[in-house]
Amino acid sequence: MHKKAVLTFFMSGLLFSALFGIRLTDNAKAQAIPSVTVTFANGTNSSAYEYRLGNTFRINVTVDSPDIGVWSWQIGMHFNSSVLECTNFGNGRFFAGRYTLGFQSGTIHNDVGYVTFSSDSLRLPETEGVKGSGVLMWFEFRVKVSMYTSCLLDLTLSPPDLTCGTKLGERVNGNVFLISPITLYDGLINVTRISDLGGGAPPTILQCDGVVDGKDLALFLLCYKGLAPPNAKYLGDLGSGLPPEFLKFDGKVDRIDLALFLMCFRARTDPVMPSPLSTETKYAGLATHPAGHQTDYPPRYWVNATKYISLKVIRNSEPIVVWVVGVAWSGGICYLPFPSPGGSYPSIIFSLTDKNEEYLDAFDTAGIKVWLIVEPSTADVETLIDLVLGRYKNHTSIVGLGIDIEWYRTEQEKDGKHVTNEEVTKWLDEIKSYNSTYRLLLVHWEITKMPTLHPKDVIFVDDAQGFGSLDTMVNSFKNWGNNFPDANVGFSIGFLRDESWWSKLSDPGGQITNKLFNEIPNCKEVYWVSWSIPEIFPF
Repeated sequence: MHKKAVLTFFMSGLLFSALFGIRLTDNAKAQAIPSVTVTFANGTNSSAYEYRLGNTFRINVTVDSPDIGVWSWQIGMHFNSSVLECTNFGNGRFFAGRYTLGFQSGTIHNDVGYVTFSSDSLRLPETEGVKGSGVLMWFEFRVKVSMYTSCLLDLTLSPPDLTCGTKLGERVNGNVFLISPITLYDGLINVTRISDLGGGAPPTILQCDGVVDGKDLALFLLCYKGLAPPNAKYLGDLGSGLPPEFLKFDGKVDRIDLALFLMCFRARTDPVMPSPLSTETKYAGLATHPAGHQTDYPPRYWVNATKYISLKVIRNSEPIVVWVVGVAWSGGICYLPFPSPGGSYPSIIFSLTDKNEEYLDAFDTAGIKVWLIVEPSTADVETLIDLVLGRYKNHTSIVGLGIDIEWYRTEQEKDGKHVTNEEVTKWLDEIKSYNSTYRLLLVHWEITKMPTLHPKDVIFVDDAQGFGSLDTMVNSFKNWGNNFPDANVGFSIGFLRDESWWSKLSDPGGQITNKLFNEIPNCKEVYWVSWSIPEIFPF
């Protein structure tokens, strides 16, 4: 089960602001916490690998509230628009036979991957909400890609205008309140490529592995001979027609499907997408800076904006944030926005209060990975590592610490001193002394600023900007990737200097991120910068 944390919601949305107050459930009554679940045909919130390019499937959004009567509900949905498109949605029967205000329909936005919230509410002469289980509404989706991947159907991710998101309401003493907390179970749709019918030893239907091989041949023959389980036989239906055409499904498995399967088997993939993508996890999200709204917006905004970018990625992706915790000031000073632990630290000054904790707590809860970044100026880097990781190492979201080389020893070299092999080794060792899984991030736009030694746990990030077009940027970033063939690389994108061309793209976050992952083999991470994130994800 893909379970969300138990969530406490606050009033939002035009309909709900009119209908709801806020009332926390009385835990002293030991009431069961209501849940809302994305439910597939198999009765769970996760599909098997039964869906392929061109398939249409339906999911129900179900509620289970045995103790609290549901008076009103609001459901929205976020999804990866590169993998799926929503083709339809409609009302469920949870309120069937009751007096209601009527189903208020949301709007499909397949270009950016969400459906704005739909809602319904009981009305007088009803006096009590509905308890029990049932379907609030349903969604229908079509698979757009032929590849081995997964896609989250997210019930809570919402732009700051709160057009998505899931809420329930109850009626108490004539007033309507949000039910809080509620538990949400997002959906996970698993997609496979044509002719990848399964895997394992012995070969098992739907245990897909992303390749088309002898195991799939054995499973296809089961479908062809009519020996496959009834719920899996259709996987052998690859197309129809003369000459045979993929995706023209006719509901049967015959010699035409055999011919199409053999085409895939000989190519070890499918002709619809002949270059199989790696199933390696990539990371996509944001690169924030105090000068780029970092603490201007609440934690929830950054959580949602990070997920918004990550969900744009076609392949396996997890959300990540680059979070600056050390800022270069004039006079060679590095400012750390948290209180001093005591002692003397040359070229370092501190804040009286901690400006990072509430954000890191939110990233921990949301399961978002975090890089902590410092701009050292003339401060000692190893001292900065100790101060930062000594304070924040308790956060489960932290994956390591990064150095912005542009602001490293600028009194010695313009745009930052180049990093030596000795320095990168010392820094990485110091970071790993806090956690052996921690890594080091180095960022600059000039290759000459980087060490010639490329340790396994160092990622080299290019933050160049000022390109004339998307292709110009990608070609430049390819050169960066080629210069670090034995290492992982990452890229910062979305700078305002490039807005003249990326603003004309229909989906800047998705198109740029996927292009970089697809065309640069060692590209591991991509971050949209916080200076311009409000342009594509308004606050």
